[in-house]
Amino acid sequence: MREGAVTDDGKELCQRCGASGYDRRTLWMACLYEMDELGLPFVHAQAGDGRRFYTLLVCKQCRGSWMGAIKQWFRSQTRPDE
Repeated sequence: MREGAVTDDGKELCQRCGASGYDRRTLWMACLYEMDELGLPFVHAQAGDGRRFYTLLVCKQCRGSWMGAIKQWFRSQTRPDE
């Protein structure tokens, strides 16, 4: 696991909104696409088996927003027969 930006009092900063706190979550994303092209502040991590991940350290509110965006994206998919 990587370490994110930390304030003088030991609080981690959310990479999306900049909020500081002690309870951050790391979003781990794996993709066969070069996600750095999105211009987001990803940090690269590598699993023990060599897989490469893109990570973001975020607060609970931003994680919830991300989860809602993924849910909306998935459910708005057009069907092949439409």
